[in-house]
Amino acid sequence: MTAAYLILFALTAVWGLTFPLVQAALASASPLVFVTLRFALAAGLFALLVWPRAFRLQRDFAWKGLVLGLFLCGGYAFQTIGLAHTTAARSGFLTGTLVPMTPLMDRRVPRLRRNRYHGPAAGGRTESR
Repeated sequence: MTAAYLILFALTAVWGLTFPLVQAALASASPLVFVTLRFALAAGLFALLVWPRAFRLQRDFAWKGLVLGLFLCGGYAFQTIGLAHTTAARSGFLTGTLVPMTPLMDRRVPRLRRNRYHGPAAGGRTESR
């Protein structure tokens, strides 16, 4: 097995372990408090690591990053709220289904052009538009 496969396996295992860990953490805090602390920690680490370069960012670039970050935070909040009401296995399964569903949803995005990688990414569905 190559190093790339081992790294991929390790990252998948770590991702899968986060679901029971988050569910255990929810015994001590509400979902929104947990997500707030999680994003505050990430923002603090980001500020420490990138602070000198952050001033060189263009205002438009930073604004778009902030908007995307808010959407990401909302997604994490909804997922964490859902995890508080279901099993870790079910939450992980539902989250994992987004991987093959993403290329299938490209038909809903105007002006998005399909390429030869969309079919294999969706698990073999290869018909064109």
